This record gives sequence, C-alpha cells and structure tokens, in this order.
Amino acid sequence: MSSYDDNDKSECTEIVNDTKRILLDYVAKIDVSLDFMIPYYFLRRQTDIPLFQDSVFDNERWATFGNKISFLGKILKHRFPQYDKRKKVISILDEMRELRNEFAHTISLELTTDEINRRVFFLHKLEDGEVKKTEHSLDLSKELPNKMDFVDQEFENIRKLMADDKLKDK
Repeated sequence: MSSYDDNDKSECTEIVNDTKRILLDYVAKIDVSLDFMIPYYFLRRQTDIPLFQDSVFDNERWATFGNKISFLGKILKHRFPQYDKRKKVISILDEMRELRNEFAHTISLELTTDEINRRVFFLHKLEDGEVKKTEHSLDLSKELPNKMDFVDQEFENIRKLMADDKLKDK
C-alpha cells in the first residue's frame, strides 16, 4: 500500500469517527429535547413534568429513543394534522436513530482502498451471534449537518405549535 493510500485511509477514518461523534452528540441532544417536548404536550402543569419523566420515561428503560420518536409522530399526526413536515421530521429522526444504533454497536470499521475509492465504509456489528456488515457513504458527514439544521428548525416550530395549543386550552 502506498503512502498516498495510507494518508487517504487515515483521512477517511477521521471523517467516519468525526461523523460518529457528531451524530451521537446530536442524537443525545434530540433525545433530551424529546424528554421535555412530550411531557410538555401531555401535561398542563410544569410541576408534573418530573413525575411524568420518572414514571413514563423511567430512566429510558421503557421509553427508548425510538419510542419517543413514535410518541412525537403520533402527537403531530393526531393533534396537529396541519403540520405538513411531520413525515419528513420523523423519517430523519428514524434514520438518525438507526445510524446511531449502528455506530453504538459497531465492533469494527472496514476501510480498504476499494471502499475509499467508492467513498463508502463498512460497519461490522454482532447481531444474533453473527457479524453483520452494513455499508455507508463517506458523504454522510456532508449530509448530516443539513438534516440536523432541518430538525432543529422544525423542533422550534413544533414547540411553538405546542405552546399555542396550550394557550388555547386555558
């Protein structure tokens, strides 16, 4: 393997690791946002939120990130049918959840000259006693910021919808 290939591999490995770090940090932030958005919608008194989080979310033993995405999707579908970006927001959150799970459960990363030339990488994870290999684009690092910006903007819009809805109930 030439020096150029080694440098290329090192650069691509750094891209993958940076993407993993950024995604895991972002998903943790979104998870916490959902911890507040969902109870805020269901509860009318702010003092009830800690009880809701401790009992319903139960330290994430019951309400996983995927469950929270589903809760949000159902709230938006049934209470805010006029909100037209629901499917896109939920789809992006599900995509991030799946990718986060892949990164979190990866046992190894595969980057060969062929993968680098094709701008892909493989994650290996242990599933049901077998090593599963999934392919991802190295361009993921370029795509994620746009998706994150979209979700951030839409979370702000959703918070406004929920706040306006609470005002109507008073």
